Amino acid sequence: MNQKRGVGALREGCRRKTLNRFLENYIKSCHKTEEAEDSSSRSKKKSGRFPNLAGFCRYYKVTLEDVERLSAEFPEEIAVIYAVLEDEALNSGLPPAVLSAYLKKRLGYDREIGPLGAEQINLRFEHDVYADGE
Repeated sequence: MNQKRGVGALREGCRRKTLNRFLENYIKSCHKTEEAEDSSSRSKKKSGRFPNLAGFCRYYKVTLEDVERLSAEFPEEIAVIYAVLEDEALNSGLPPAVLSAYLKKRLGYDREIGPLGAEQINLRFEHDVYADGE
């Protein structure tokens, strides 16, 4: 399927609530399957790229700023992009340091306001372990 690209196409996908097709096409382009010759049999080996926000932007010929602007117009639809890419990251097998940096830098997990526009909850336990049993 040859899908249109650019910020206008993404805006239309948000408007029509068909942005999931954009995500599916991008993720499929990242998860290519190669056939690897094995001495005893043929096996399939996954290869390709890690789906991420910058790659999504590159694939659809938009900028990160375009996605940010669209999030003001279509917060729920753009939140889906963040959620799907977060899921891809968490299930990618990336080293924890790389995963943490990606989540903070690209998906906004280092801000006081989360990627969905809601305030993050900070839990603090003020329990004196030495006071137990008194």
